[in-house]
Amino acid sequence: MDEQYIDEYIFSGSLPENASTYVTRDADNELYEALRQGKFCYVLNSRQSGKSSLRVRTMSRLREVGVECASIDLSSVSIHSATQENWYADLIVKLIDSFDLDIDFQQWWEKNKLNSSLMKFGNFLEKILLREIKENIVIFIDEIDSVLSLQFSTDYFFAFIRSCYNQRVDNPEYNRLTFCLLGVASPSNLIEDKQRTPFNIGKAISLKGFQLHEVKPLQLGLEGKFSNTQVVMEEILKWTEGQPFLTQKLCQFMVEESERENPRTVEQVVKSRIIENWEFQDEPQHLRTISERIMKSKNKIGFLNLYRKILEGKVVKYDNSEEASDLLLSGLVENQGRLKIYNQLYIFVFNQKWITRTLEKLGCPYAEQLQEWIQSGRMNNSQFLLPEEFLYKAWQWADGKSLSLVDYEFLCASLLANNISKNNSNFENKIFSALKVKEAQENTDKRLPNIRKDVRVKSSNLSKSKKQPIYNFYKNNTYIQLLMLVLGIPAIILTLQILFLQKNIDNNYILRTINQLPENTNFNSSDLKTDLLFSIIPNSTILINSEDRIIPVATPRLFENNKIISVPNTLVSSLLSNQQQKNLKLEVEIRYDGSIKVLRATDENNIIYDNPQSSEMQLIKQIENIFRYNYKDEVARWGYQRKQTLSYSLSLTILKY
Repeated sequence: MDEQYIDEYIFSGSLPENASTYVTRDADNELYEALRQGKFCYVLNSRQSGKSSLRVRTMSRLREVGVECASIDLSSVSIHSATQENWYADLIVKLIDSFDLDIDFQQWWEKNKLNSSLMKFGNFLEKILLREIKENIVIFIDEIDSVLSLQFSTDYFFAFIRSCYNQRVDNPEYNRLTFCLLGVASPSNLIEDKQRTPFNIGKAISLKGFQLHEVKPLQLGLEGKFSNTQVVMEEILKWTEGQPFLTQKLCQFMVEESERENPRTVEQVVKSRIIENWEFQDEPQHLRTISERIMKSKNKIGFLNLYRKILEGKVVKYDNSEEASDLLLSGLVENQGRLKIYNQLYIFVFNQKWITRTLEKLGCPYAEQLQEWIQSGRMNNSQFLLPEEFLYKAWQWADGKSLSLVDYEFLCASLLANNISKNNSNFENKIFSALKVKEAQENTDKRLPNIRKDVRVKSSNLSKSKKQPIYNFYKNNTYIQLLMLVLGIPAIILTLQILFLQKNIDNNYILRTINQLPENTNFNSSDLKTDLLFSIIPNSTILINSEDRIIPVATPRLFENNKIISVPNTLVSSLLSNQQQKNLKLEVEIRYDGSIKVLRATDENNIIYDNPQSSEMQLIKQIENIFRYNYKDEVARWGYQRKQTLSYSLSLTILKY
C-alpha cells in the first residue's frame, strides 16, 4: 500500500488508508486476523480513539486478500432520522451500493412488502447477498451507539446479527458472512430488554493508547524540526498516554511551535493551547465531547462521585456498574485491574474544580462548599460547612440520589455543627442512616476478600475429630447433597465451610447460607462436565456472630448471564445422552420475597418439561434452592405490600467439555 505523505497530522475524523501518520497497534493485526478467519468482532471504545481509522485500514487489508467488505455508518442523517421501515431500507440500499449489486431495489422491496422490515433485511442477506457474492463477506457497522437514540427498539436487529452467527451450524453459507461492530457502547447496552439474551457473541478488540515503540510514523514528522525528536515524542506521550486524537494534535502543535523564534516546551504548549480556557479553544472538539457525555449520563451524580474517588487516588475496581461503564466509554479512565485516569492532561482539565462546576450545573446546592471543605482537610469548622438554612435545601436535593461517602460525611458534619438533631430527630436519622449504609457498603466491599480468606484458613486448621460430625451431617442431609450435586463442591470443602459457619453462626442459619460459601473453591476438572450459565453478583449483607463481630456474607442474586457454575458428570449423562449441548428456556416466578419457583422448561424442539420426576426438572428445580432474587428496596416494599409475583424467563445451557 503506497503511503500518502502529508504536511500535517490528521486528528479530525478517520485517517485515509494510506496516511503516513497512521500508527499500527496490536489491535490492527488482532482485528484483521479475526475477521479473516470469519470471527464476529466488536470494537467498542471511547470517541476519537481510532476506531474508524482502524476500520478503514482493516477493510483495505481484507480486500487485498479477496474479502469483500462494506461499511455502514449508523450516524448518517438518513438512517438516524428514519422510521423503522426506512431505516432497514437504507441499510439494504447502502449494501447494494457498497457491493455494486445489479438489483432493482424498489421492485424487490415491493415483492417482499408482506414481510416485516427485519425479515426483508434477513432475506436480502441470505437470498441476494450470499448468492451474488461468492467470496467471504465482512460488513462493518460503525457508530452503533447511534441506535440508542432511535425512536424504535433495535433489539431485534442485534439479535438478528447474533442469529447469523448461530445459523452457521445449519447453513454453511453463513460461514462466509461476518460482522464487525464499532462504536461507543458496551455489549450490554446494545439490547435494551434485559430479559433477552445480551449481545454476547464475537471477539472484543481492545484499543490501547499509542506506545513509544509504535509511534515512529509520528516521530518522523518531527524530524528536522527538533534536535532530539525522541525526547519530544516521550514528552508528548507523557501528557497524552498515547490517546490517538490528543497525540496527533499535540504533534501538529509542536510542528507549528518549531517555526517560532523561541519554541516553547511540550509542557508549555499543552498548558497554553489545550488546558487553559479549554472550553473555548477545544477545536476540533474533544474535551467538550467528554464533558457533554457526562451530562448525558443517566446517573450523572454517581458518575461524578465515582470519578472523584479515582481522582483522589482511591482504589476503585471495575465492577461492571453503569457508572463505571460510562466512565470507561467516556475515555476519561482506563481499566488496569483498577480504574485509572487515562492521562495527565485529563487530570489537569477534569480536576476537582471541574467536578464542582459540573455539580453546580446539575443543581447541587453545596458543590462549592464541599470542594472548600475537602481542600481544608475536612475540618469540622463552620467556615467550611453548611449553615442551617442551607442544610435542609441540600438534603432535599441529595435525598434519593446515589451520592459518595464524602457527600454524606459533609452533610453529617454540617448537621453536627448546627446541632440540628435537638430540634429535628427525623432529619438527623435520615442523614445518619444514609451515611451508615454507605459506610457499611464500602467497608463490606473492602473486607469481603479478607473474610473469605479467613474462612478458608480457619477451616483448613480443623482437626479430624471436629470434621467427623460434619461428614455425618452431610451424609444424612439430602438437601445438602442436592446442593453439592448442583454446585459440584467436593465434600471436604463443603464440610469445612459448614463447620466454620457452625462455630460462628447458629445452626439454623446453615441451611440458608450454604450457597453463600466463599468463591475461588478449587475443583478437580475431571469431575466436572456441565455449566449453568448464570451471573452471580455479590450483594453485601451483614451478620453478627456470637462475639458481636460483623461478618459480611455475599448473597448471590440472578443477574443476566456469563457466570459459570460447574456440575458433576454423573448428573448430566441422562440429560445429554449423545448431544454436545442442550439449551433450555425456564419459565419462573419470582415471588415478592425474592424466592424463585420454576414452572416449566422448554428445549430447542419446543418439548416442554414439567414432570417433577424428569431428569431435567430434577436439575432445574434445584435453582429454587440456590438462588434468590434481590429486589431494590423500593420494589421489594411495593411487591410485599401487594404480594406481587413476577414472571421471568431464564436461559440455561448444558454443555459437554
